[in-house]
Amino acid sequence: MEIESESLLQPKKFFLENNIHSVLFDMDSTLVDTSKYFKDEMVAASLLAVRAIPIKKSKYGQLQIAKEMYSHSVEIHRTLGYPLLVDVSTKLGIDKYIELNKIEFKEKKWVYEMIYDFFKDFYNVSPNIFPGTVEILHRINETGTPIGIYSHAQNEWTQKKVENIKSKYFEKYETDIELPYFTTSLENQKDSEGWKQASQYLSFNLENTLVVGDNFKADILPAINAGCKNLIHISSKSGAYDYKDVGNVHEAKNISEIFDNL
Repeated sequence: MEIESESLLQPKKFFLENNIHSVLFDMDSTLVDTSKYFKDEMVAASLLAVRAIPIKKSKYGQLQIAKEMYSHSVEIHRTLGYPLLVDVSTKLGIDKYIELNKIEFKEKKWVYEMIYDFFKDFYNVSPNIFPGTVEILHRINETGTPIGIYSHAQNEWTQKKVENIKSKYFEKYETDIELPYFTTSLENQKDSEGWKQASQYLSFNLENTLVVGDNFKADILPAINAGCKNLIHISSKSGAYDYKDVGNVHEAKNISEIFDNL
């Protein structure tokens, strides 16, 4: 009990000093490792295409090409500024590689049907939870502060992620945790209006809400523009962002460390 009370001291103090009444988490790549899940599955699907084309390389060489196709998919996603379904994103990356390397490939339809089949259960599975997610949620939950989640993904897939987190929480602490969530569909931007809608749906006042997210452009800046005063940016690139002109933003390397340097 003594260790647990020490772990509660920092969040309690921070919440009191900053008049924080609720905590709103981004979901993907904040609480669950969605980026790795996408990368692993998209590279595996792209490798099927590499072997079907076929590209005469060693197994290692084929894997590097599959990773290059994945990189094209990521770049296309960044250019568009909004998420794509995983099979569509994978196909665009393959197309880009074929175009850049001037490869003649007449079996696209068959390969793309294979990729579609490869991803048929992709959104029925939750990405792995980050180490520390459950423990951080518990520390907040023990203070009595309401917790919410805001996700830019399909509602059904978000529900599976939430259920997975709640299941892991129960396994560790043998008690339930309330994790209400709000989603913005893939067709819409995760902008300041989305953060306002999420807070309204969850009955949170953004001025008194701590927002935690990993994406500076989709989480931190829009939340600030929506009226949030206290934020934690999870970023592995320490010192890469200048927060002095945007508000009371703290930086953490991962979910486990969000209360370490407040």
